Amino acid sequence: MMTRAEKVEYWVDIAKYDLQTATAMLKSRRYLYTVFMCEQALEKLLKAVYVAKVDENHPWGHDLGEIAIKKLPFVQFPPEHLQLFHHLFAFYLKGRYPSDKQKLSKLVNRQEAQEILTLSKKAFRWLSSQLK
Repeated sequence: MMTRAEKVEYWVDIAKYDLQTATAMLKSRRYLYTVFMCEQALEKLLKAVYVAKVDENHPWGHDLGEIAIKKLPFVQFPPEHLQLFHHLFAFYLKGRYPSDKQKLSKLVNRQEAQEILTLSKKAFRWLSSQLK
């Protein structure tokens, strides 16, 4: 059985991997997957913060904004991070079905994917600081 610290480390490790994958997807021009992996990275890092600060059992769900606001109400999230969380969750929902993936792939260009990745990296650094 994993200790609480091991659980946090597990979530942080896979969050870092997902963020690296987002960068790789941008380089390979798979912009929808860049955005999707940003969502995944931040979701896992939010769960690491939850495990570290609240309960060793991570919260279920994928709505970043809900995890931040309802599960971590004592954390003062910068407004731009909450906006990003809501924006990414919309991609998470819509990107789960093949017909939506085609439509979304056309909507996410390099510039938007780069902006989301940049914002996600900033949020990632901030969330990581909450673990210290």
